[in-house]
Amino acid sequence: MKGQELTPLEDWVLEGAEFFRKFEQTELFELVEEFFYYAKLLKSTPKLGDFIPCDEDGNPLSNPKESDEYQWDVIHEQLKNEGYREGSEEEVCKMIEEGKERHLKAYQEAEQRVLWKGEWVVHKDERGVQVRNLDLGNFSLFIGEVKTYSDLTNKGLIFKRDL
Repeated sequence: MKGQELTPLEDWVLEGAEFFRKFEQTELFELVEEFFYYAKLLKSTPKLGDFIPCDEDGNPLSNPKESDEYQWDVIHEQLKNEGYREGSEEEVCKMIEEGKERHLKAYQEAEQRVLWKGEWVVHKDERGVQVRNLDLGNFSLFIGEVKTYSDLTNKGLIFKRDL
């Protein structure tokens, strides 16, 4: 599905049906499983973590490669300036490195859960959380306002990875 556009289920199944005759029984079973998964996806409600990396509670995660290097350095300097006495500077550095590794791992796992390609911008206002895709021009949606992915077919959403 990677690189494929989100389309209505009936279109997707009919396109896939052309390939049925070419498959062995095992491959056919796998294709039917993919159809079921796609149908479940279309019935599901969009959530923020489908568009950008979020933790398990749906809170956006910052990209540690872009923003956290500065933050970790600032934390380290603050600890040194405050005369951190609980351990040596080596222990503080080790704690910071472990924190970086945990954050990077959490971000990478969250990134694997993202469904859609593109550069997404998140904006919060009185209506809620809005996501906008810079690659799709003016395409945007409010999380919670769209009931299912079926409502978003033929809008240009492209799968980021195989499902």
